[in-house]
Amino acid sequence: MLRIGLAMIAATLLALLASTSTVQQGVRDLWQSATHLPYDKYRDMRLQVLLVPQRSVDAVRLPDTTAVPMTGRQIVTDRELLGRTLRNPVAADDSSIARGERKFLFTCTPCHGTTLAGNGPASVEFIPPPDLLGASVRARSDGFIWATIRYGGAVMPVYGAQVTAEEAWNIVNYIRHMQKTNPR
Repeated sequence: MLRIGLAMIAATLLALLASTSTVQQGVRDLWQSATHLPYDKYRDMRLQVLLVPQRSVDAVRLPDTTAVPMTGRQIVTDRELLGRTLRNPVAADDSSIARGERKFLFTCTPCHGTTLAGNGPASVEFIPPPDLLGASVRARSDGFIWATIRYGGAVMPVYGAQVTAEEAWNIVNYIRHMQKTNPR
């Protein structure tokens, strides 16, 4: 009985106090703070931590020169010309080959497979890609393979947005390394 009486007195006091606008606002604020999840203190644009994607741990990394054309959309139709003019600027050392292997396994494996034979899980649905360890790809220049990765081929889609120029050269170094160690 005592509990019911105290509850009625509290309800009456609340009803009386709720008539003023400042108390109503206070009740609304109390309700919002009780029902909304707390956010991180750095949630607004003024206080958040600034991330600079071009800055690495030890040096400033310039934007990829072939990623964003300065004169509109760049359409490359002649991979043969790029194959003759482009030279691989990335040294084929162990770290480049390892980076190329990681990027290849992440990006190229669905079509080319892990053995580079063109037997990936997606190749059964489409025209199978060429064997990257075969003679036809061996005869191509590094620039042609790079241009095919970045700008696509007859059947291969364009991967310029997913693979930077440096990553494409690393993939070329990985493919050349695999051609030397696993000839077909």
